[in-house]
Amino acid sequence: MNNDRSALSAFLRDRRDRITPAEAGVPIYPGARRVPGLRREELAALAGVSPDYYSKLEQGRQANVSPEVLRAIARALKLDRVESAHLLDLASPAVPVGSAPERPDPGLLQVMRALDHVPVLLLGRSGTILASNALVRAVLSLQSSAGDSL
Repeated sequence: MNNDRSALSAFLRDRRDRITPAEAGVPIYPGARRVPGLRREELAALAGVSPDYYSKLEQGRQANVSPEVLRAIARALKLDRVESAHLLDLASPAVPVGSAPERPDPGLLQVMRALDHVPVLLLGRSGTILASNALVRAVLSLQSSAGDSL
């Protein structure tokens, strides 16, 4: 997970508190509810995961969560595309400090060189510019072709 599991925990708790049982399609029974939104068990059932698994995830005690599970949770929480992407980002593995910088694929570099009549920009997973051709640098007025972020 991204270095700070507490950010993922806070995001999940906040979104679970925001969605009402009615919005999620969960039956409401008479009596007082002790939580403002969905209970963990209700969300887990909607997402198709066990309550224990979801509880561990929300408490920051579950690592290596699959994208499929995260998408199921996003659907259960009725997250929009931006919120869903943020959830996936929060749960993605962090790049280790001191790891080798990301490099462009040699095949993609070859394609980029062949496409000298169109602007081409190769981005890494984090949005860092890995390579660009002269035309894209002219169009975007880029000073450097690699290492910057968009």
